[in-house]
Amino acid sequence: MADESTSDDKRSSGDLRGLLRQLVTPVIEQVETRVSTQIDAEVAERIDELLNTRMATIDRAIGGIDRHLSELSARIDRLERHLGAALEAPAETEVTAETTTDVEDEPEG
Repeated sequence: MADESTSDDKRSSGDLRGLLRQLVTPVIEQVETRVSTQIDAEVAERIDELLNTRMATIDRAIGGIDRHLSELSARIDRLERHLGAALEAPAETEVTAETTTDVEDEPEG
C-alpha cells in the first residue's frame, strides 16, 4: 500500500507539473516576445547611433579630402599660369632681341 501512495503522489506531482507548464507557457512566451521586441528596438537604436557616428566621421573625412583637392587644384592652376608665363617670357625676349638687332642694323638716315 505504501507503493500505491508513492505512485499516486508521483502521478499527482506529474499532473501538477503538467498543469503548471500549460498555464505558465503562454505567459513565458508573452514575456519572451516582449523582451525580444524591446531588445530588438534597443539594438536597432544602438546600431543607428553607431552608424550616425561613423557616417559623421566619413563625412568629415570627405570634407577634408575635398578641401585638399581644391587646394591642390588651385596650386596646379597657379603653377600652370606661372609655367605658361615663364614659357612665353623667353619667346618675347627673343623677339625683342631680334627686333632690337634689326633696328640697330638699319642705317641711320
